[in-house]
Amino acid sequence: MADFTGECSYWQLSPDLSIPALEELSVCVHLQQHISTPAWTAFMYRHPDGLQAELGLAGQEGLVHTWLFGMRWSAPLHLPLGHWHYVCITWSGASHQPALYVNGTSVDVTAHANESPLSPSCCRLAPHGTLTLGVSHYFIQGEMHVENGTNLNGSVSLFRVWGQARTPEQVSDLSCTEGDEVRWDAVDWLTLSCPPVPDSHLQCAWSLYELKVKIAIICYDGNSTDVYKARDLAQKWLRQILPSNKYHLYRVSVSVSTSFDCLVHLNVIPSSDVSTVQKQVSQLLNTPHNIGYLTLMANPQSIQVNAVEDFPPATVIPPIVMATGTSSDTTKDLSVTTGGELSDIYFEVDVNVTLTGFCIHPELTIITWLHVTLPDEMFVLTFQLLGKAYRHGCRFQMRVTTSSSQEETRTRIRTLLEKTYTNGTITMENKSNDINIRHIHLHQCPFVVETIPDLDNIDVTPENAMDVVEMIESLLKDHPDLNCTELSTVLKKLKNIVFISCMTPPLGKAIINIISDILESKSYLQHVTNQILNITEMVGDKMSGFDQTNYTLVASAMAISVVDVDRGQFQVLTFGVSSAAEGLNPENNPDGKILNTYVVSASVTNASGPIKDLEEDVEVTLHHVMSNPLGKEVQCVYWDFNQNEGKGGWEQHGCRKHNTSADYTTCLCDHLTHFGVLLDVSRTQIDIQNEEILTIITYLGCGVSSVFLGITVLTYTAFEKLRRDYPSKILINLSLALLGLNMVFLVNSWLSSFGSYGLCVAVASALHYFLLASFTWMGLEAVHMYFALVKVFNVYVPSYILKFCFLGWGIPLAICCVVLVVKRESYGSSLGSESMEPLDNSEAFCWIQDEVAFYVSVVGYILLVMLCNMAIFVVVLVQIRHMRVNQPAGIHSGLLLQDLKGVSSLTFLLGLTWTVAFFAWGPAKVPFLYLFCVLNSLQGE
Repeated sequence: MADFTGECSYWQLSPDLSIPALEELSVCVHLQQHISTPAWTAFMYRHPDGLQAELGLAGQEGLVHTWLFGMRWSAPLHLPLGHWHYVCITWSGASHQPALYVNGTSVDVTAHANESPLSPSCCRLAPHGTLTLGVSHYFIQGEMHVENGTNLNGSVSLFRVWGQARTPEQVSDLSCTEGDEVRWDAVDWLTLSCPPVPDSHLQCAWSLYELKVKIAIICYDGNSTDVYKARDLAQKWLRQILPSNKYHLYRVSVSVSTSFDCLVHLNVIPSSDVSTVQKQVSQLLNTPHNIGYLTLMANPQSIQVNAVEDFPPATVIPPIVMATGTSSDTTKDLSVTTGGELSDIYFEVDVNVTLTGFCIHPELTIITWLHVTLPDEMFVLTFQLLGKAYRHGCRFQMRVTTSSSQEETRTRIRTLLEKTYTNGTITMENKSNDINIRHIHLHQCPFVVETIPDLDNIDVTPENAMDVVEMIESLLKDHPDLNCTELSTVLKKLKNIVFISCMTPPLGKAIINIISDILESKSYLQHVTNQILNITEMVGDKMSGFDQTNYTLVASAMAISVVDVDRGQFQVLTFGVSSAAEGLNPENNPDGKILNTYVVSASVTNASGPIKDLEEDVEVTLHHVMSNPLGKEVQCVYWDFNQNEGKGGWEQHGCRKHNTSADYTTCLCDHLTHFGVLLDVSRTQIDIQNEEILTIITYLGCGVSSVFLGITVLTYTAFEKLRRDYPSKILINLSLALLGLNMVFLVNSWLSSFGSYGLCVAVASALHYFLLASFTWMGLEAVHMYFALVKVFNVYVPSYILKFCFLGWGIPLAICCVVLVVKRESYGSSLGSESMEPLDNSEAFCWIQDEVAFYVSVVGYILLVMLCNMAIFVVVLVQIRHMRVNQPAGIHSGLLLQDLKGVSSLTFLLGLTWTVAFFAWGPAKVPFLYLFCVLNSLQGE
């Protein structure tokens, strides 16, 4: 509590917290006056501008004043000194005035003579104001000052604010619950020089609590702890440290941040003082707890124990049954002790109970009654509240450990349940004919499923198939991303359900929704693609119970249409999808191809075998995911379940392309299975063996070339005499560009493997830049050669090399910057996504992925440089020929070999070997690629 009898005069709500705008509210506070004063203030909440009292409770000369929206209401009321008084103010937008309750009793208030009643829905509480306890306050130039003569000479406790108007019953019976807008917690208040003071005289007994705590789990065996294991450990830990005769776990949930955030709902029986429960639970949680190779530790600063009005709907968590026998002190008069052998007997009990008194949560009240009434050897397994018009019905399964017979045990249970139960204002009673007790077997008791691995303990039957599907749906809502084991468990259960159940439309809809959720999750699905496709097809094949000739199941990631056709009149089937997810790619990047349509499956029910080798082809028209305006090569394929060691893969046999456009492709197939269209990005593909040989040649050539380029640069840099003339300086720049190109090419795949999209863009743009720089310097080399051999004495260019450097390094930089500004996505990985995560064994390579950018900034630019270089090459050869002709006779012998060497040197120097790439088409692609790799990877030599 806050004691304002000494030097301390008030508390203030922490500036880190603020009350929001409220259209209805409830404020409750416990206050006690020690000395009578002419005026006192319990609390005051002022408008953010400080001009008016938005909300407050005060007293003066035998009157209690209530402030709301700057207006005051009063009631003649005497509050005896030295006693605690429970005062509440409630208001909603439909009220003309606030409601005042003192010690649970409504008190009439009257507006001040100068005030007018509130009009309905006129106001709402101003947000972000200032709140003080024990004194009123005002503002001068934005600074808060305490109003003298208004302080409360006494104590304040349990000040709370709710965002809704409480009913009179709630004000009376829920006096201990925590506020949802302002809590009674010392950390939420600036206590100044008034530290909280414990008070044993103020008792607030309550049963329902919410516990929040951060726990750290230390594993000494080196294994990691997932959220499922953490929840199980937290349950065991709490059951062991919290006395079971008082604390009953209603729900335990665990989420992951930097540690495990644990949310627990506790039912304390019997009801206990809030402060006592908070202190006891905090003390119990502060001790580290060992479970096998694990240690659980709670963060003391994170422990919050709050009294709450109600619990969210959840399954009651059964306590762990210990190996040792237990007895109940509360039911000793009904205990049966015999020398016979103990055994477990299972019963299902239906009870209709009559509840009198104010009861907010009947389900929790009945559960509490069962816990108090039944001895320890009678254990409630499951509980279900049944709706009744005037009474409450419930059904629960229970296990009884006893040596008595079934009939004796049944009589004992009935006797216990017939006793009247009273808890505070609530009374519960039922008659003998309202109780129905049936003996059941263990397999009839439903399982408590809290995690996906728990599904392994459930046997699927036609009767419980829908229940299992609902369990899976519920589990996937909290845990959508599955690991391999969990994915296998879920698909196994779905397969069992489809195999043994009658596939009704509701069941089929639920299964398709689950598969759709799995497809949209981040789970790794490549190894289970066949299972997903088979389950989906079985759902369609077994579908029955629909009235029309067709029935359609639609989910966010898939759609199924089941058609009942008349074989004598059937001609064509049309199936359309307006939208679908684009993420399914069961076999990823096969041979450089990408999936460019949604996957469509067609099957015939009751077929004796696979439908193939049809006399008349099946025509399938598929819509492209990405438009194909350039007319790239398209292949029609189907899904072969036997490829990739049984994991499935695309196969072309039996399907062929009929026609294609930018947006659609029509395929003709002689069988029915899963169809798709693959877009051949690399046009004519080469086989894997040649691909590997070309890769080895390229990397070896680039490595050797880089060594010689490095030696060249170092040599020219070390010896000044070698780099005095223009050709040497141009050669150094060309060598640097080629060296950069080779080095970036060699590390490209390694840097791509890091999976960083930003890094991949940087690598691709660097590779693009050095490639363009290399060709630019080759072009400048040709220009210089033209000036030197053709325009020998006719041209003088000031700052010759400086201008060449500006062109040689500046033009490629400008082109790369334009590509980055216009469309940064042009750069990326060959995997084709920003995730940069290879989904198979494909090797990522960062390069230009956009076709337009590639053909304009690479192919077009290189082609332009090559044409200029070839023209200059021809001119230079002609000039050399003229020089040879003009030489004196007799010195031409032996110059043929020298001329050939000069021509070959010029060919490499001007980059003319790169023109080989323009001839690598069709059947000639492989030999020209070999020639291209050998010539250009060794260009630096």
